[in-house]
Amino acid sequence: MQKAYAYYRYSSHNQDDGNSISAQQNSVRAFAKANNIRIVSEYIDKAKTGTNIQRDGYQKMLTDLEKNPNVKCIVVHVLDRIHRNAREQLNMIYEFKAKGIKILTTTGIDTMDEECMSEILDEACLAEKYSRRLSKETRKGLMVNAEQAIHNGGRIPYGFRLGTDRHLEIDEAKSAAVRKIFEMYTAGLSYKKIIKWLDDNGIEYELR
Repeated sequence: MQKAYAYYRYSSHNQDDGNSISAQQNSVRAFAKANNIRIVSEYIDKAKTGTNIQRDGYQKMLTDLEKNPNVKCIVVHVLDRIHRNAREQLNMIYEFKAKGIKILTTTGIDTMDEECMSEILDEACLAEKYSRRLSKETRKGLMVNAEQAIHNGGRIPYGFRLGTDRHLEIDEAKSAAVRKIFEMYTAGLSYKKIIKWLDDNGIEYELR
């Protein structure tokens, strides 16, 4: 029985679009069972983009592959779970091939099979195109939200509070301090002097 690692990833936008971790696990485990493959370890990256490799699960898998040379197979649902950057995906495939490591997908791709290369190239290009389009649409949505004073997530700007429907509202308790900060800034005072004024007046704030 062939030993293999399994890798699962979803982006924050599509965990419910057939790409949830459980859906990927079910697909990979069924594929492994049908093909006499034993999954010895599973690696998961939740809400992580596939356009870069700075992912804890992915990096741990690479480390374990170096430590365990007897494992020569990785099983994924589809290749874009590992990478959505075409260059990174192809570099990874050839680097793994040089080490005798193959990637199998539940859709029938075997990266050691030269007959699969045209399909691999097509999928890599489509995955990157999709990622770029999604990124563009996401930025557009964030800009529309900002123009309508809708909170996009993260820390709420000082002087505001979160109102209904995620709209930012002026926090009247902090508004006087915000106006004073702008007055000092437009008057040419340095950040250091503005911060000293805040400290001297006992005004709590958070520096990013």
